[in-house]
Amino acid sequence: MTDDRGKGYEYDRDGGRMRRGKPKPPVLPEDSPGERAFRREFDAVLEAAIARLPQKLKDALKEIEIIVDDYPEPALLRRPGVRPFPPTILGFFTGTPLNKRSTFHPMEWPPQIYLFRKNIRRDSRTVQEMNEQIFITLMHELGHALGLEEGDLRDRGIT
Repeated sequence: MTDDRGKGYEYDRDGGRMRRGKPKPPVLPEDSPGERAFRREFDAVLEAAIARLPQKLKDALKEIEIIVDDYPEPALLRRPGVRPFPPTILGFFTGTPLNKRSTFHPMEWPPQIYLFRKNIRRDSRTVQEMNEQIFITLMHELGHALGLEEGDLRDRGIT
């Protein structure tokens, strides 16, 4: 991958820029008690964020799969015909927006919202900021699932 100046960099799983062949060590091992506690807390905060949604949005979520991963997979970042996304993204929507679904395509995969827990954690300075960022990211990706574009979301203050 190249940065804005065309220099060759790769990004590690934490989304931090590194030179080729010099990976950064992980913050916590995947199976450490701290990491397990973080995952449980993240899941609880996500459930609370969903509970905060208006009923109309909760109803829309019944048709959308929510996937929580630590980081985005490279294949998700590089989709044909779409500008590549940075590995530091907090969330991602894929699928046909609910307002564009058709009975002519009943066998489509359900729309999916991805949330990337370690990117959200890295982007937040406090637990309170992380909790709010989970809600904002969920709302942002749900907006895409409902057919809103980036400009629409920005106009509504959901960025």
